Order: sequence, then structure tokens, then C-alpha cells
Amino acid sequence: MQDENLRPLFAWFSASLAQKMEDNQPTLFHKLLKPLEDRGTLVRIYTQNIDGLESKAGVSTYHQSCPQTTGDGLQRSTCIPLHGSL
Repeated sequence: MQDENLRPLFAWFSASLAQKMEDNQPTLFHKLLKPLEDRGTLVRIYTQNIDGLESKAGVSTYHQSCPQTTGDGLQRSTCIPLHGSL
């Protein structure tokens, strides 16, 4: 960061955002994904979110399940975060 005076503000903002993400709970839609995954009908989720709500709902994320080999020898992941996570 070029302006050293902004560093404490940035640190506060980052910590505040991380706490809000930790406190958030999955929506009903997030919770719908887990039974679909368990039945094998959920092929893949691509998410640009960094909140981790899919993981909180119990859906296997890229980091948890990759690589996963299917019966046809292909590797798959259920949830692929496109921006990483915090």
C-alpha cells in the first residue's frame, strides 16, 4: 500500500469483512445444493463469491474434493471458486 496512513484503515476493513463473512449463514438456496450433491444430480457449481457459504452448507468445494474420480475415470469437483476464498 503506497499511503502508509491508510494501512490501519485497510486492516480494519479486512478484519470487519472477514468477521461479517464468518457470521453469515447459508441461504435456503445454499442448503438446497447439499441434497442435490448427495443424490449425484449436482454436477458443478461455479462461484465468484468468497464468503464460503457453499462450504458452510456442506457442499464439497474445490479445495475439499479435488480431484475426485468418477466411475468413468473423469475427475470432477463440485464447487469451483473462481476468485479464491478468505
